[in-house]
Amino acid sequence: MTGSLPLQINPFRLAEEGTCLGGTLPMAHMSRLSEASASREGEAKVRLNFMQDERGLDMVMGKVHTLLEMQCQRCLEPIAKTIDWRFRLVIAHSDVEALRLQAEHEILEVQDETVFTRDLIEDELLLSLPLAPTHDDPQMCDTAIIEMLSEARAEINNDKQRTARSPFAMLKDIQKPDKG
Repeated sequence: MTGSLPLQINPFRLAEEGTCLGGTLPMAHMSRLSEASASREGEAKVRLNFMQDERGLDMVMGKVHTLLEMQCQRCLEPIAKTIDWRFRLVIAHSDVEALRLQAEHEILEVQDETVFTRDLIEDELLLSLPLAPTHDDPQMCDTAIIEMLSEARAEINNDKQRTARSPFAMLKDIQKPDKG
């Protein structure tokens, strides 16, 4: 299937049938992801394979590919990051089943037999994001900004060193009482 993904799915039924879904999901529909992204433009290409493993566990194996515009944490300029994320989740019916399986597997807990496809994909994209996105080549960052940050760091380190050298320096100005 190409095009749009269904709004809701029953992953248990899809696993039983061995269904494969594919399509796109607009980035504008993923509000939580937009907080980490500099743009709501574009779309995520998604492929979801539902199956049962040899032990009879319902599973979904997925792949998400997208291009996110993020903010470089080195120079604070926008950068485009390609996200290619693969995941494998065991579908659990209840909290008890999820607790039992979580030691061996990543879990997709489904309470009422259905899942919003957008939420599943958005959760996985959030897990795939780099902790501190930066340009792959530091040379691409604006030299002036890097120098400014370096100067600020040096000033902070100097202040810390001055304080660390003589933490009681301010006490030297306090007069000692006369023992009269």
